[in-house]
Amino acid sequence: MLGHSSEPGTTTSYVSLLTQIATKHPDGIYFGGLDSTGGILIRQQMKQVPGLQNIPYSGGDGIVTPSFATTIQPLGGPSSYGTVAVVDTSKNPNAATFNQQYKAAFTDPENVYSAAAYDCANILIQAVKKALANGAHTPASSSDTAGGVAFRTAVIAAVQGIQYDGITGHQSFDTNGDTNLKIISIYKLGLNTSSKPDWLYEAAVNVV
Repeated sequence: MLGHSSEPGTTTSYVSLLTQIATKHPDGIYFGGLDSTGGILIRQQMKQVPGLQNIPYSGGDGIVTPSFATTIQPLGGPSSYGTVAVVDTSKNPNAATFNQQYKAAFTDPENVYSAAAYDCANILIQAVKKALANGAHTPASSSDTAGGVAFRTAVIAAVQGIQYDGITGHQSFDTNGDTNLKIISIYKLGLNTSSKPDWLYEAAVNVV
Protein backbone atom coordinates (compact mmCIF):
# COMPACT_ATOMS: atom_id res chain seq x y z
CA MET A 1 0.00 0.00 0.00
CA LEU A 2 1.37 3.38 -0.99
CA GLY A 3 -0.80 5.35 1.42
CA HIS A 4 -4.28 6.11 2.68
CA SER A 5 -6.42 9.13 3.51
CA SER A 6 -9.63 9.87 5.39
CA GLU A 7 -11.76 12.76 4.14
CA PRO A 8 -14.74 14.60 5.72
CA GLY A 9 -18.17 13.36 4.71
CA THR A 10 -18.97 16.83 3.35
CA THR A 11 -16.20 16.68 0.72
CA THR A 12 -17.44 17.31 -2.82
CA SER A 13 -14.12 17.55 -4.67
CA TYR A 14 -11.39 14.96 -4.37
CA VAL A 15 -9.32 16.30 -7.27
CA SER A 16 -6.57 17.72 -5.02
CA LEU A 17 -6.27 14.44 -3.12
CA LEU A 18 -6.34 12.41 -6.32
CA THR A 19 -3.63 14.61 -7.81
CA GLN A 20 -1.42 13.81 -4.80
CA ILE A 21 -2.21 10.12 -5.23
CA ALA A 22 -1.24 10.25 -8.90
CA THR A 23 2.31 11.33 -7.97
CA LYS A 24 2.79 7.96 -6.27
CA HIS A 25 1.91 6.06 -9.48
CA PRO A 26 -0.51 3.55 -7.88
CA ASP A 27 -1.66 0.39 -9.62
CA GLY A 28 -5.18 0.99 -8.33
CA ILE A 29 -7.33 2.86 -5.82
CA TYR A 30 -9.43 1.20 -3.12
CA PHE A 31 -12.31 3.16 -1.58
CA GLY A 32 -13.63 2.11 1.83
CA GLY A 33 -17.09 3.62 2.07
CA LEU A 34 -20.45 4.03 0.36
CA ASP A 35 -21.38 5.21 -3.10
CA SER A 36 -23.17 8.15 -1.41
CA THR A 37 -20.20 9.15 0.77
CA GLY A 38 -17.64 9.74 -1.95
CA GLY A 39 -17.58 6.42 -3.77
CA ILE A 40 -19.19 7.77 -6.93
CA LEU A 41 -17.49 11.18 -6.82
CA ILE A 42 -13.98 9.75 -6.52
CA ARG A 43 -14.52 7.43 -9.46
CA GLN A 44 -15.92 10.30 -11.56
CA GLN A 45 -13.10 12.67 -10.63
CA MET A 46 -10.37 10.13 -11.39
CA LYS A 47 -11.05 10.91 -15.06
CA GLN A 48 -9.89 14.49 -14.44
CA VAL A 49 -6.48 13.52 -13.06
CA PRO A 50 -3.61 12.53 -15.40
CA GLY A 51 -2.25 9.13 -14.44
CA LEU A 52 -5.48 7.93 -12.85
CA GLN A 53 -7.79 7.79 -15.88
CA ASN A 54 -7.03 4.14 -16.62
CA ILE A 55 -6.14 2.48 -13.31
CA PRO A 56 -8.61 0.12 -11.60
CA TYR A 57 -10.96 1.40 -8.93
CA SER A 58 -12.34 -0.90 -6.27
CA GLY A 59 -14.27 -0.92 -3.02
CA GLY A 60 -16.42 -2.97 -0.68
CA ASP A 61 -20.12 -3.66 -0.79
CA GLY A 62 -20.81 0.03 -0.24
CA ILE A 63 -20.25 0.69 -3.93
CA VAL A 64 -21.81 -2.51 -5.28
CA THR A 65 -25.10 -0.72 -5.86
CA PRO A 66 -27.44 0.03 -8.77
CA SER A 67 -26.82 3.79 -8.37
CA PHE A 68 -23.05 3.35 -8.77
CA ALA A 69 -23.54 1.11 -11.79
CA THR A 70 -25.94 3.42 -13.63
CA THR A 71 -23.85 6.51 -12.88
CA ILE A 72 -20.37 5.15 -13.58
CA GLN A 73 -20.68 2.48 -16.26
CA PRO A 74 -21.51 4.90 -19.10
CA LEU A 75 -18.35 6.91 -18.33
CA GLY A 76 -16.01 4.21 -19.61
CA GLY A 77 -12.39 4.39 -18.54
CA PRO A 78 -10.86 2.29 -15.75
CA SER A 79 -12.45 -0.92 -14.55
CA SER A 80 -14.42 -0.84 -11.31
CA TYR A 81 -14.50 -3.80 -8.92
CA GLY A 82 -16.45 -4.46 -5.76
CA THR A 83 -16.14 -7.10 -3.05
CA VAL A 84 -18.99 -8.55 -1.01
CA ALA A 85 -18.42 -10.86 1.97
CA VAL A 86 -20.99 -13.43 0.93
CA VAL A 87 -21.38 -16.45 -1.33
CA ASP A 88 -22.97 -15.53 -4.66
CA THR A 89 -25.69 -18.08 -5.40
CA SER A 90 -26.67 -16.91 -8.88
CA LYS A 91 -24.79 -19.78 -10.53
CA ASN A 92 -25.27 -22.38 -7.80
CA PRO A 93 -27.67 -25.18 -8.91
CA ASN A 94 -28.52 -25.90 -5.26
CA ALA A 95 -29.92 -22.38 -4.95
CA ALA A 96 -32.03 -22.45 -8.13
CA THR A 97 -35.34 -23.04 -6.36
CA PHE A 98 -34.63 -20.33 -3.78
CA ASN A 99 -33.66 -17.84 -6.48
CA GLN A 100 -36.81 -18.56 -8.50
CA GLN A 101 -39.07 -18.20 -5.47
CA TYR A 102 -37.29 -15.05 -4.31
CA LYS A 103 -37.62 -13.37 -7.71
CA ALA A 104 -41.30 -14.26 -7.81
CA ALA A 105 -41.94 -12.80 -4.37
CA PHE A 106 -39.77 -9.66 -4.29
CA THR A 107 -38.97 -6.73 -6.56
CA ASP A 108 -35.26 -6.73 -5.67
CA PRO A 109 -34.06 -10.10 -7.05
CA GLU A 110 -30.40 -9.07 -7.22
CA ASN A 111 -29.82 -8.57 -3.49
CA VAL A 112 -26.71 -10.70 -2.89
CA TYR A 113 -27.33 -10.86 0.85
CA SER A 114 -30.77 -12.45 0.59
CA ALA A 115 -29.57 -16.05 0.30
CA ALA A 116 -27.19 -15.57 3.23
CA ALA A 117 -30.00 -14.03 5.28
CA TYR A 118 -32.18 -17.04 4.48
CA ASP A 119 -29.49 -19.44 5.71
CA CYS A 120 -28.89 -17.29 8.81
CA ALA A 121 -32.57 -17.39 9.69
CA ASN A 122 -32.66 -21.17 9.38
CA ILE A 123 -29.53 -21.54 11.51
CA LEU A 124 -31.09 -19.34 14.18
CA ILE A 125 -34.31 -21.36 14.10
CA GLN A 126 -32.30 -24.57 14.56
CA ALA A 127 -30.38 -23.00 17.44
CA VAL A 128 -33.58 -21.94 19.20
CA LYS A 129 -35.02 -25.45 18.83
CA LYS A 130 -31.77 -26.98 20.11
CA ALA A 131 -31.65 -24.64 23.12
CA LEU A 132 -35.25 -25.48 24.02
CA ALA A 133 -34.57 -29.21 23.62
CA ASN A 134 -31.59 -28.86 26.00
CA GLY A 135 -33.79 -27.36 28.69
CA ALA A 136 -33.54 -23.61 28.10
CA HIS A 137 -36.65 -21.56 28.81
CA THR A 138 -37.95 -18.52 26.98
CA PRO A 139 -38.37 -15.34 29.06
CA ALA A 140 -41.52 -15.26 31.16
CA SER A 141 -42.40 -11.81 29.79
CA SER A 142 -40.92 -8.80 28.02
CA SER A 143 -39.73 -7.50 31.40
CA ASP A 144 -37.96 -10.76 32.33
CA THR A 145 -34.43 -9.42 31.78
CA ALA A 146 -32.66 -12.30 33.49
CA GLY A 147 -34.70 -14.84 31.54
CA GLY A 148 -33.88 -13.04 28.29
CA VAL A 149 -30.15 -13.07 28.99
CA ALA A 150 -30.23 -16.75 29.93
CA PHE A 151 -32.14 -17.74 26.81
CA ARG A 152 -29.92 -15.69 24.47
CA THR A 153 -26.85 -17.28 26.05
CA ALA A 154 -28.30 -20.75 25.46
CA VAL A 155 -29.12 -19.93 21.83
CA ILE A 156 -25.61 -18.55 21.20
CA ALA A 157 -24.09 -21.71 22.64
CA ALA A 158 -26.36 -23.80 20.42
CA VAL A 159 -25.37 -21.88 17.29
CA GLN A 160 -21.68 -22.63 17.81
CA GLY A 161 -22.33 -26.36 17.64
CA ILE A 162 -24.48 -26.29 14.51
CA GLN A 163 -23.39 -27.84 11.22
CA TYR A 164 -25.74 -26.56 8.53
CA ASP A 165 -25.86 -27.25 4.79
CA GLY A 166 -27.72 -24.36 3.20
CA ILE A 167 -28.05 -22.70 -0.16
CA THR A 168 -24.83 -20.77 0.44
CA GLY A 169 -22.90 -23.92 1.34
CA HIS A 170 -21.81 -25.69 4.51
CA GLN A 171 -21.94 -23.45 7.57
CA SER A 172 -20.15 -24.08 10.84
CA PHE A 173 -18.68 -21.73 13.43
CA ASP A 174 -15.34 -21.24 15.15
CA THR A 175 -14.74 -20.53 18.84
CA ASN A 176 -15.30 -16.82 18.24
CA GLY A 177 -18.70 -17.48 16.70
CA ASP A 178 -17.53 -16.56 13.19
CA THR A 179 -18.53 -18.65 10.21
CA ASN A 180 -15.95 -21.02 8.77
CA LEU A 181 -17.36 -20.38 5.28
CA LYS A 182 -15.22 -17.31 4.55
CA ILE A 183 -15.98 -16.49 0.95
CA ILE A 184 -15.53 -13.07 -0.65
CA SER A 185 -17.36 -12.57 -3.95
CA ILE A 186 -15.79 -10.23 -6.50
CA TYR A 187 -17.90 -8.20 -8.95
CA LYS A 188 -16.93 -6.12 -11.97
CA LEU A 189 -18.92 -3.24 -13.39
CA GLY A 190 -20.25 -3.85 -16.89
CA LEU A 191 -23.38 -4.51 -18.92
CA ASN A 192 -25.74 -7.36 -18.06
CA THR A 193 -27.58 -9.59 -20.54
CA SER A 194 -30.15 -6.82 -21.00
CA SER A 195 -27.37 -4.37 -21.91
CA LYS A 196 -27.96 -2.40 -18.72
CA PRO A 197 -25.23 -1.19 -16.33
CA ASP A 198 -24.76 -3.78 -13.61
CA TRP A 199 -22.31 -5.46 -11.25
CA LEU A 200 -21.33 -8.78 -12.82
CA TYR A 201 -20.02 -11.71 -10.79
CA GLU A 202 -16.35 -12.39 -11.51
CA ALA A 203 -14.97 -14.85 -8.96
CA ALA A 204 -14.96 -16.07 -5.37
CA VAL A 205 -12.00 -15.93 -3.00
CA ASN A 206 -11.73 -18.22 0.01
CA VAL A 207 -10.23 -16.25 2.89
CA VAL A 208 -8.03 -18.48 5.04
